[in-house]
Amino acid sequence: GKTFCMDLFYACVAGPKTRTHFHSFMLDVHRRLFEAQKRGGQDPLPTIAEQIANEGRLLCLDEFQVTDVADAMILKRLLESLTAQGVTLVTTSNRLPDDLYLNGLNRPQFLPAIALLKETCEVYPFDADSVDYRLLGALVRTWLEPLDEESAKAFEAKFSKLTKGWRIEAGTLETQGRRIHVPQACGGVARFGF
Repeated sequence: GKTFCMDLFYACVAGPKTRTHFHSFMLDVHRRLFEAQKRGGQDPLPTIAEQIANEGRLLCLDEFQVTDVADAMILKRLLESLTAQGVTLVTTSNRLPDDLYLNGLNRPQFLPAIALLKETCEVYPFDADSVDYRLLGALVRTWLEPLDEESAKAFEAKFSKLTKGWRIEAGTLETQGRRIHVPQACGGVARFGF
């Protein structure tokens, strides 16, 4: 329901806007930070916030969930800079602001970010007992077990369905200056072993 409501809102707003998953957004921020640090100079966050604001004054972030210490340590300054640029922030989250980054490393340093969110955003909590409409009428299996021949066949069938019979190739994914070998990929689907 949360994402659906945000998406309805997003669809009704005209003009420059951005809608993305929170973790994708933070990966992009870290990528921009990495590029700015190579150039050197002053604190790059205000410049990055200006770039984001130029892409859209409305920023919708789905699944706002802070689990990474690097994200936690820059969020207050980033949010302040975005607010100063006139960006309106709309997010969904499975946690209320006070529960963000709960038990995280150096959490006291993150508390000012929570205070800023509570000061600049309105919180509309959904009832925890609400129906999850995505699951109605569907049997959803998020993992296959036990690890046997039947599970292997089921996994192969799911992988084949996702790749639609297209050519599967090995590849390399580049992210934040790192190269990651992808044994099997096709379109937006990748397969890794453990």
